Amino acid sequence: MSTDEVLREREETETTHSESETTSLRDRFIPSITGLFSPRYFLIALVVLSVGLFTPSLLPIVSALPGIGLVGLFVAAFALGGVGSDRRYLEVGVAGAAAVSVSILSRYMTIALVGSSMTEFATIGFGVGVLVAVIGYYFGRDFRDGLTRDIE
Repeated sequence: MSTDEVLREREETETTHSESETTSLRDRFIPSITGLFSPRYFLIALVVLSVGLFTPSLLPIVSALPGIGLVGLFVAAFALGGVGSDRRYLEVGVAGAAAVSVSILSRYMTIALVGSSMTEFATIGFGVGVLVAVIGYYFGRDFRDGLTRDIE
């Protein structure tokens, strides 16, 4: 075997080896990235949490209570936590933040625009939405875990 053939064979082996490393790195990282945030579950959580947030305001007597929408949001997040088996805190938190932010901005749009405090309203809505949704989801998962755990 000549030197050129040995070098050519070695280059082919290194090229094949580096392509398999690249493929394996890509295969390892892509599932972990998509596993962090599920757009499908986010949309489901957004719909469920929005319904939970706005449903109490449709009831005549209950709608007069302050903060009743947040109670509905908590109950909806609790139900999501009780039903699902996977941990989806990120999706539920972002969906809760989006629902409450849109609710606050739509309710107080005039004040937010005239007083030029739209970012403050959105920030408050974002923080409250994340907090209520994640706590409700946590308690729902904890409740589900307590119901399904074996008594020893």
